[in-house]
Amino acid sequence: MGSYFQDKIIILFFYIALICLSLGSCHDPKTDIPYILDDQIKASIKNGDIILRMGKGIISETIKNVLADSIEISHCGILIKEKDSISIIHSLSKEISGIDGLQECTIDQFCSESIENSIIIVRFRNDSNQVLSQKAQYYLSIHKPFDNAFNIRDTSAFFCSELPLHIIKYELETNLYDPYSKIPKFSVFLDYIHFEKIYPVSQEIE
Repeated sequence: MGSYFQDKIIILFFYIALICLSLGSCHDPKTDIPYILDDQIKASIKNGDIILRMGKGIISETIKNVLADSIEISHCGILIKEKDSISIIHSLSKEISGIDGLQECTIDQFCSESIENSIIIVRFRNDSNQVLSQKAQYYLSIHKPFDNAFNIRDTSAFFCSELPLHIIKYELETNLYDPYSKIPKFSVFLDYIHFEKIYPVSQEIE
């Protein structure tokens, strides 16, 4: 019962953050210095890698505070690499992006909307056929909506971390869902048994 009420409180905080976001942002984009990954890091990326970040807005701060995770991360997506082009498929609410659900952006755009040095890139160890990228592109093509209820057991819509976790569970037969929490922590992607850390390589996965 306690877990049920905790989940309801988390969802309430997310909705409050969305309302605040629609009224204005906490940072001034005019003062921002773009945070872009260099070419060497981009060269190490493979199709289907998962990218994590800490965003700059009030909703990102709310997500971080409510999840109280061991890492300061608020968003994630799946990397799509085709020749020299790298993009990210991720799920956002319409209130944030103007587009509901699955959408695609460039890696430079994704990074520039992140707090500097917050980017983490990981690779699921058992995805030799790049299933993550293939299924992400499929869900993008059918315009999968954003999961405003943050219900990981409802597969009709996805919030951001639900996208890779759903694919890993149902296509790669590895269940990383926490049975005691409706909303997973981003630190699930730092499990060295299932994930290889690609960037930053100077830090060890714990």
